[in-house]
Amino acid sequence: MELKNYFILEYSMQHNHLICITLIEQIKNNRTCLIKGVQHDYMTLNYFETREELEVEAEFVKNLIKSKPIYKGIDNRIYVK
Repeated sequence: MELKNYFILEYSMQHNHLICITLIEQIKNNRTCLIKGVQHDYMTLNYFETREELEVEAEFVKNLIKSKPIYKGIDNRIYVK
């Protein structure tokens, strides 16, 4: 089975930021965290076929959150504007 590489919108309560990461990156990062015993609080909010769809949702979510999150990329993650 071939895994479709969706764009995933994640949010971290601890860091107060939204990020865009691909599904394949998310799976690899979660596996690495498990193996290294690293805990993280990134929550998957939704997945999208295109980055453009994700950015629309990111703006919508940002406007719903009272303490406005920052957008930042981590490692090889994609910046969300």
